[in-house]
Order: sequence, then C-alpha cells, then structure tokens
Amino acid sequence: MHNTGAPGEDKFEVSDWHLKIILVTGVFMVVVAVVSFAICYVIMNSFQKMDSISDYKPSPLAEEHEEWVASPRIQVQPWDTLDAYAAESDHVSDSYGIVSELENGDTVYRIPIEAAMSIVEEHGFPKFQPLTEKIKIAPTANEH
Repeated sequence: MHNTGAPGEDKFEVSDWHLKIILVTGVFMVVVAVVSFAICYVIMNSFQKMDSISDYKPSPLAEEHEEWVASPRIQVQPWDTLDAYAAESDHVSDSYGIVSELENGDTVYRIPIEAAMSIVEEHGFPKFQPLTEKIKIAPTANEH
C-alpha cells in the first residue's frame, strides 16, 4: 500500500513494518537476556560455594602422595629438551643394548632398526604355530 501523498511529496511504503511486532520482539529479547543472566548468575554462585581443589583432604586410608600442583609448568626453552630427547631416541634406535632382564633369567635385547629390518628381509616375520597338542592339566577329584 503506497501513500500517494500530496503532489511533490516523497512517497513511501507504510505496510513494510509494524510497530507492535518490533516492540514485542525487542521486549522478548530483553526478557531472554535477563533470564539468561539470572541462570548464569545462579550457576556461578553454585560453583563458588563448592569446595576448591586447594581444600582437598586425602582419606586417612590413602597412601602418601605427592602434593597437588595446580600451577602451570612452562618451559623457558622447550626446544632444548626436545633436541635432547630426539638425540637420545636416535642413539637408542641405532645401538645395541639390554632392555630388561626377566625374573626367569631371560634377557630382552635391543638391536638397531636397520639390523632388524635386514633380519626381517632375510628371514621374514616370525610365524607362530597354534597350540595343537592337548595340555595336560592336573586331575580333578572326579577323575580319580
């Protein structure tokens, strides 16, 4: 619907907007914002009333433990530590050594990666045979 207006006046559309709809939408947005703020306020107050981690008291039945450290641990020059770790890893992957000695007297050895790859190339991966023989179990009371 156009306003024809008087001759020489600007013509404009009067049906594009409704003041009532704009006002209701604005009031609705304000109400939603206030309700959201109230909900956040209640949640934050409930968090504040909770025990903080600094109030933590271990159970008397618990074993001794290290003190909880909540501060961040920032390294000043982390690349130095990374370089040392990379150098140690390279040395371990390129050298022979003992990994561990088991309780039954066996020893686990470490060999260089290149040597391990040549062994696999020459002999292939190990093939484990399935257990085909029956395992003898101690007789039960019913078998006597």
